[in-house]
Amino acid sequence: MSDIDKWIDIAKECKYLPENDLKKLCDVVCDLLLEESNIQPVSTPVTVCGDIHGQFYDLEELFRNGGPVPDTNYIFLGDFVDRGYYSLETFTRLLTLKAKWSDRITLLRGNHESRQITHVYGFYDECQNKYGNANAWKYCCRVFDLLTVAALIDEQVLCVHGGLSPAIRTLDQIRTIERNQEIPHKGAFCDLVWSDPEDVETWTVSPRGAGWLFGSKVTYMFMEVNDLKLICRAHQLVQEGYRYMFNDKLVTVWSAPNYCYRCGNIASIMQFTTVDQRTPVLFQAVPDSERVIPPLTPTPPNGVHNALNSGMSACRFEICTCIISKAAIIRSLRASSQLLEIFVVIKMRFKQVEKEFDSFEIESFSHRRPMLKGYLKSIAYDVVAKYMARTVQRRFQCASEEESTEWCRTGSYELFVSKFALRQRRCFALSLFEQFLHEFTQQIEQQQLLIKEIIQPSVSSISPANITSDFRLSVPYISILTNTGDKHNVY
Repeated sequence: MSDIDKWIDIAKECKYLPENDLKKLCDVVCDLLLEESNIQPVSTPVTVCGDIHGQFYDLEELFRNGGPVPDTNYIFLGDFVDRGYYSLETFTRLLTLKAKWSDRITLLRGNHESRQITHVYGFYDECQNKYGNANAWKYCCRVFDLLTVAALIDEQVLCVHGGLSPAIRTLDQIRTIERNQEIPHKGAFCDLVWSDPEDVETWTVSPRGAGWLFGSKVTYMFMEVNDLKLICRAHQLVQEGYRYMFNDKLVTVWSAPNYCYRCGNIASIMQFTTVDQRTPVLFQAVPDSERVIPPLTPTPPNGVHNALNSGMSACRFEICTCIISKAAIIRSLRASSQLLEIFVVIKMRFKQVEKEFDSFEIESFSHRRPMLKGYLKSIAYDVVAKYMARTVQRRFQCASEEESTEWCRTGSYELFVSKFALRQRRCFALSLFEQFLHEFTQQIEQQQLLIKEIIQPSVSSISPANITSDFRLSVPYISILTNTGDKHNVY
C-alpha cells in the first residue's frame, strides 16, 4: 500500500495525519497544483460543490449523495476550512483525494484559504491545538497559495468562489493573475473570492469591505464577451441550498448543511451532465447521533499552549456559539454567511496614535449591537478585539444624535461604511486597541476575566426587538497595518 493510500484510509476516518506525513502530502499536492492554470479546464459530467467549512461528516454525506471519487468528477469552490469542528480533517481528506486522483477533483481557492482569515475563524487554532505548533497550518497555507482561482466547464460555465471584478473583462485577465500569494486586500484577485451578486445594475461597494456587489448588467456583459452560459459560485449561505439569479445566468451553490451546526439550512451540489443539463442534489446534515463532537478546547499534545491561551480559546468558542445560537434571527437577516467579516491586522507593537484620540474613554455598553470581530495576532488579542469592536460600533452609533437615530432606525452598515470606514479608522482603531489591551491585561492579572462577562452582555441585546430585518451582520474588511520594522511578524 502506498503512502497516499494509507493517508486516504486515515483521513476518511476523520483523523489527522502525523505532522511529517501532512508535510509530505502538502508537498505532493503543491507539485500537482503548480501544473494547473488559473482557470482550470474541466469536462462534463462534473459535480460542483460550494462551501464546506470544516464540516467533515457533512462532507462525507456529500460524497454519499454525489458519489465517491474517482467515480464522480468534482469541482469544489473553496472555503474548506474555518468555523466547523474538523477543518484540519476536512482539508486533509480533500488533499488525499487530490493526491490520488488529481484529474477527478478540482479545488478552487475561497476567501477563507488565507493566512489572515484562518487566524480568526478557527483553522489556525485548530492546528495549534492538535499538533501543538503552527507547522501544519504553515504547510496548508502553502497549498492555499497554489490553489487555482477558477474552473471552466466545457468552456462555457465559469466557476469561482465569489464573483466578478470591475478589473476583469476577459478570462485571459484571470489567467494572468499571480495567484501564488496571500490574497490581497483589493484588486482582481481579491474580488474573485470576495464579491457577491446583488440586485443592482452595475457595481456597488460591498458591505464586506472587500470585493464588490455586482449586478445583472455587468454579469450579462461579462458572459457575452467571454461566450459563457452560466457563472457558478458559492460564498453566501443559501437556506434552500442553491439559488439562481439574473435570469438563471448565475447560480450560488452552498454545500454546508445546518451551517455552523445551528442555521438549519439545506445543502446542495450541482450535477452537470452537460452544460445545458444540470441537476441540483439537495441533502441534509448528518444527525448529531452520527457525528462526533470534539471537546471544547482540546489539549495540545506537548502542552505548548499555556493556561491563558486555553482560556482565551474557550472564551472565543463560547462567544461564537452564543451568537450562532441566535440562528433564527441570523436567518431572518439573510446574513449567516457574512457573519463578522471584519479583519483588523495589528502587529505586536504600534506607532504613536494621534493625540486627539489619546483621551478617549471607554464607554459603557448599555446599548450593544452584535459584536464585530477583529483579525489579531493571538487568541488573547482576538478576545480584546471583541471589546474594542463593540466600542467602535458604539462610538460610531453615538457620533451625533442624527446619526445615532439613523443607525437605530435602519440598522444599516452602509452608514458605517460611508461615514466612518475611510475616515480616521487607522488612528482610532489603534488607540482603542491599546486601551483595551491594557484593560484586558489588568483583568487577566487580577484573574477577573470570566466567560460570562463576555458572553451575556453581547447576547442579551441580540433580539428581534432591537435589530431590524434589514440589518446585515457583514462588516467592512478593514486593514490596519503598521510599519514597525518587525519583519518576523509580517503576514
